[in-house]
Amino acid sequence: MDVAASVGMSKSMVSSVLGKKPYCCASSATRVRIETAARRLGYRPNLLARGLKNGRSRVIGFINDSVHHEVSAQEIVYLTNALLPLDYQVQVIYSRGEPCLRLAACNRLVDSGCDAIIVSGNLDFFEFTVPLPTFLINADLRGKDFAQTIFVDYRVGVEEGIACLQKYGHECIGMAVNYWQAFQQDQRKVAFAAFCQQAGISDSEAMTLIFHGYEEITAERMRQFFQQQPACTAFICSNDLVAMKLIRSLQQLGLSVPKDISVIGFDDNVAADFFIPSLSSIRQPTENVIREMVKLLSNVLDGKEQPVQHVVPCYLIKRDSIGPARKQRLFLSNKAIPDGSTTNRN
Repeated sequence: MDVAASVGMSKSMVSSVLGKKPYCCASSATRVRIETAARRLGYRPNLLARGLKNGRSRVIGFINDSVHHEVSAQEIVYLTNALLPLDYQVQVIYSRGEPCLRLAACNRLVDSGCDAIIVSGNLDFFEFTVPLPTFLINADLRGKDFAQTIFVDYRVGVEEGIACLQKYGHECIGMAVNYWQAFQQDQRKVAFAAFCQQAGISDSEAMTLIFHGYEEITAERMRQFFQQQPACTAFICSNDLVAMKLIRSLQQLGLSVPKDISVIGFDDNVAADFFIPSLSSIRQPTENVIREMVKLLSNVLDGKEQPVQHVVPCYLIKRDSIGPARKQRLFLSNKAIPDGSTTNRN
């Protein structure tokens, strides 16, 4: 009403311009007058009221389990950038990976009038009843065919990393992980166990280094491992931080990467390319995942019929931390390793 009074036009004309109605017949000059007056008066549309009328808020809820993780932060950035041209905003809630907080977040987003909800995380179940279109990123629903899921194929990336190491002559490969609750069912674990079986390694657990915190990745722990597995020449790690801490511990033992040990990380964080040696890593296809998710969301909400790739594979980025396998076994001394110092290999 204030804008209409300011420009001396009818409320219906002002409403059609500010609401970007398809039937609006206002001239360019009239649109400029109305929009200028609206800015001067500080007019903003009431989205809740608009949503009550047309049933749409143009807001997508995004529930994320680990916003502190670089890949999760990238998801938020890519999703926001992809939805803005479609006139959608993103509302983010951090659930800490806890089912009770995830349910509370779903309820909050429903109550706030979101058009749809996207849940991202390594979920092995999703049993909430949500009265909104709900989409999942990277949920392993125990073999269920969930048409509104975009699944990140970790297994393909691990298989590609192992194949690369094998080309360099590596036969005895270990896995290093920072433990999380769903590790035993994780694709990375499954792919590594399959490699061990094919390589004739009867006990994949013996070739798996499990840390319950990055502070446990020490030179002493690595020395203990090599005393049990002196033929090991390479590691695939559960993430890049594990790989970087592992390389640091190897250097404290007087071992060189990749001359003595080759190392592959996972995620391909920005720091991987700046690390010394530059870290080979299995890249999470975050941008591709979000692109497919937005297509899926648009198909459901806006009636589009775009083809969607529901399974998006990871892939190896090869850098300086991979090299030819050494020929001899490792035999390390039992000499104590002071913090920050190195010892020579016998």
